[in-house]
Amino acid sequence: MNLIYNNPFRILGIPVSATEREIARTISDLTIRAEMGASLEFDSDLSFLPECKRTVESIKEASNRIEQPDSKLFYALFWFYVKDENDSEAFKILKEGSIQKALSIWSKSIEGGKVNKKNLSNAHNLSVLLLSIAQKGQKLHSEYFTKGVILAGKVFSSNSFLSFGHEILDSTMVPEPAKLVESWLDEMLQSLKPYLDTDDGISTREVLECLKYFPEEGKKFALDKFVFKPMQHIELEIENAKKKRTDKPELAKLHGVDLLRNVKEDVEYLQMILGEESLKYQIVADKLANEVLQCAVDFFNRSIDEHDEHKHAEDTRRLAEGALNVAVSERIRARIQSNIDMIAKWERDKEHKKLRHVVQTEIDEVLDEVRSLPFIKGLSYYERIRLPGLAETFVKKCKPVLTKIKDVLGGEDEFYQQLSSLVVNNALGMCVLYVNTTDDPSGVKTAMESLDTLDMEPEIRQRYESNRQTLDKIMTRRGLMV
Repeated sequence: MNLIYNNPFRILGIPVSATEREIARTISDLTIRAEMGASLEFDSDLSFLPECKRTVESIKEASNRIEQPDSKLFYALFWFYVKDENDSEAFKILKEGSIQKALSIWSKSIEGGKVNKKNLSNAHNLSVLLLSIAQKGQKLHSEYFTKGVILAGKVFSSNSFLSFGHEILDSTMVPEPAKLVESWLDEMLQSLKPYLDTDDGISTREVLECLKYFPEEGKKFALDKFVFKPMQHIELEIENAKKKRTDKPELAKLHGVDLLRNVKEDVEYLQMILGEESLKYQIVADKLANEVLQCAVDFFNRSIDEHDEHKHAEDTRRLAEGALNVAVSERIRARIQSNIDMIAKWERDKEHKKLRHVVQTEIDEVLDEVRSLPFIKGLSYYERIRLPGLAETFVKKCKPVLTKIKDVLGGEDEFYQQLSSLVVNNALGMCVLYVNTTDDPSGVKTAMESLDTLDMEPEIRQRYESNRQTLDKIMTRRGLMV
């Protein structure tokens, strides 16, 4: 990380806990020596880090960077803090270039992963060292990097972090942990850009896993950094689609398709980063789904009476299904599903009308036969005793016509079921009236049996079965069953 390599404390060759007087004296001495062209090197430069060049300008810049207390503490977060024996021993070894031994010493002091007041400086130093050796040119040692970030998160989350701040600053000054965490994370994320989601770098998911160890305000800050641009892009695309849809609703389908395509990667990225349970993700996903649905609705309303309306309806339904795939909340999903169902019903009704047109002659033929039947309530006794024969003839004429209608519309078609039930109901009514008039159930046996193979709605089927069973019982008692 650049703030480690060019850290003001490294350039000035002073410890992070140096007092203002010590800092001023060092700056004055270094400036004079720099102006004289003297060699300015310290054993704390650490040979494994990039060369540290000291000039009058760089010394002045380093001085300015740690002039204010909050800046001093911020830059201290990116340099070593020698506080106890472990720190002294490890830093001494580090000056000699033994990185692995230094790593071992600091790692042992925080075995178990817990950071407390006793080992806070050890954890901090280990984090700085890991981060300082993680970046090598175009490659990132992801294991070093993640360990370093996790340790930093534990340091920030420790109850002893404030005491660390007080040790760096004057004890009367109060550090602002939230601000420091955000500044540290901002620097970390900036330095990570060249390596994020590359073959020689680290994945976004791995970075997010590290953030779990930071205080809540830090996690939220970093998360917002990751999602700001994709969310902003989605919002912009939604507004663009809305404007285009309003200006040219006849092209609303294309605007909806373009919208989904343009934000596809952003939505998938946010889903991975935030998860569908995130309120932030739900809000933007539902807003996107709403606009896509509106594009579908506007297009459907404009194209419903145009040529190739079935193709338009199919395109509309598919666009609405795309909106459903994005939506998260139950309210939005229910609204979208309602529109999909409406479009599907419209398609079925349109198709049904076409099919009915094919068999309209047969439908009219059946209805004509129904209309030709006598009004049974006003029949005389003589006319009533002829009803079984009339019922048989009526069913015989209608049955083959109904079969043709069934072949085209399908046996489960609602209209076909109603038409067939109409035939059954009329024939059944004539049979029942005959039996009630003559008390002769055997006279309608053939007519009743002819109804058995016709399709019926459940209510008519129940009525038919009930009357059939009643007639069978009467005939059995009278010994008329064969």
